[in-house]
Amino acid sequence: LDGDISAITLDTTEVGITTLMRDITILALGVRTDNHAINLGPVEGSNDLTLTASETSAVITLREMNIRSLDVTDTFDLAFQGVVVTMEDVAAAARNDIQLFPGNAIIAGGDVALAADADLLVNGDVVTTGSGTIALIADADASGFGDLLIGMDAPATIETASGTAADGVYEIRLEGENVVLGGDTAVKGAGASIITVGGGDIKVVGN
Repeated sequence: LDGDISAITLDTTEVGITTLMRDITILALGVRTDNHAINLGPVEGSNDLTLTASETSAVITLREMNIRSLDVTDTFDLAFQGVVVTMEDVAAAARNDIQLFPGNAIIAGGDVALAADADLLVNGDVVTTGSGTIALIADADASGFGDLLIGMDAPATIETASGTAADGVYEIRLEGENVVLGGDTAVKGAGASIITVGGGDIKVVGN
């Protein structure tokens, strides 16, 4: 991609790898019959990617990425179905749910900030490799409906690398109406690990 895109919907799952030739913004104004607004196959390139899906029921699905940064500014639902690797930050906001599906991961050189107005389901690793912090927030609109569920269906490790967050900034922040770590004991391999390397602070808030 060498230019911004404004379209009703966008699907790149049949085109192989999409390469970002420069910083790219994709705006989707509608949805398909399955509610997909943006459905991306693998993406690479040393540039920033910004995604916005404004329709009421819009779904954004992401797969493998190796880019500079990712910013999902608006969507109803967001699904991570691949390993997303960034040199800098990963930020995402959803009006409903955000899901990191089993076997996938977010690995960021900068900060990771995921905010879902409803549930945030993390069934894979969320890791920063530099000095970044991690904020995983469900019930972001404080409506009283939205749980943070980590490692319910598959192992999930939440880990920061440095433990050097500034005063008043938590290295890892976990928040939701309810915060649940680890799944049903009948689900083989489910479980959650929360790790700060270097002694950074962890804040867990149940609303």
